[in-house]
Amino acid sequence: MSSSPSAEVASTYDRKVACPQPDPTSSLPIQTAGPRLFQPSSVDYLAPFKGCDHDWTWVVHQIRDLPLDFARRAETLFIHQALYGDDGTLPPPLRAAFGICAAASVSLNEHTRPVFFRALDDEVAELLRAAPSSSTSTTVTTPLAEDLARLQAAVLYQIIRLFQGGAEQRVVAERQEFLVRSYGLALLQRADAELHHDEPHNDELQSWQAWLLEESVRRTVFVAFKLYTIYSHFRHGVCAETEALAMLPVSSSRPPGSWWSREAFYRLPHKDGGLRRRMSPTDIVTYGEFTQQWEVAPRGDIDAYEMIMLVGCKGLGRVEALIERSRRDAVVV
Repeated sequence: MSSSPSAEVASTYDRKVACPQPDPTSSLPIQTAGPRLFQPSSVDYLAPFKGCDHDWTWVVHQIRDLPLDFARRAETLFIHQALYGDDGTLPPPLRAAFGICAAASVSLNEHTRPVFFRALDDEVAELLRAAPSSSTSTTVTTPLAEDLARLQAAVLYQIIRLFQGGAEQRVVAERQEFLVRSYGLALLQRADAELHHDEPHNDELQSWQAWLLEESVRRTVFVAFKLYTIYSHFRHGVCAETEALAMLPVSSSRPPGSWWSREAFYRLPHKDGGLRRRMSPTDIVTYGEFTQQWEVAPRGDIDAYEMIMLVGCKGLGRVEALIERSRRDAVVV
């Protein structure tokens, strides 16, 4: 690849295109991930638009429930505990987010809402004030993992604002969209610079921890972009920034289950008989390329994160049909 996806995505940023139409033959029921986090459902407030409601509502449910997921398990499909040590100690931004997500899921009512959202406002303002710069001339003084934790917390807060907040909270979150997206692009560019794949040490073994850091950056930025894209669709009937979203980087050649299992990460041997080596530029594709490749050669063992990526592009009915076909073919083989 001549340039990294994170570099190319900047050139497509700020474009807006119409929402793609899902598979019209899909008739599978919408399934949500666990109990509803927000009552009343913001999906009801953000009235769906004809032609996109079935598949996009499914994706909205998955994104909407991420704060509840974090409150229950202290990790999500884009936040991994192992990235921050074996003792379960979260960095300060995520410790604060853990408490706020827990409060949002169990103790938010008409009496606590003003206090809750004032606290959330202060947290978001502090996080975005410390957002990294994408300028190459700026001296970086904080570790990449620390800046990542800040963005991860900010994304959780924006999910709560958009799906649980009132009109004032949604307006604030909309105004901060550019800051959140820019924060994500800066992290991608910094990860490319600090964790570059064609360095002399490229032949060394890559640890699961190192891969988790890279993958966490990619996943966090994707969720941030996807959050605002689906909100734009339900709120305004237009899928904002889908061209930029399609250019975001995705890991394409890792063993299935690598995100949750160190053993799975090392499951596929290297061609020389050793363990899995550091990823090369060819292991990273754009989101658009990933969905096209998967449709040609679908896998039946995709995780929740991959499911969100695929359903948001190909439609729930088509993705589940291809998964079922892949599993049948595997049994036959």
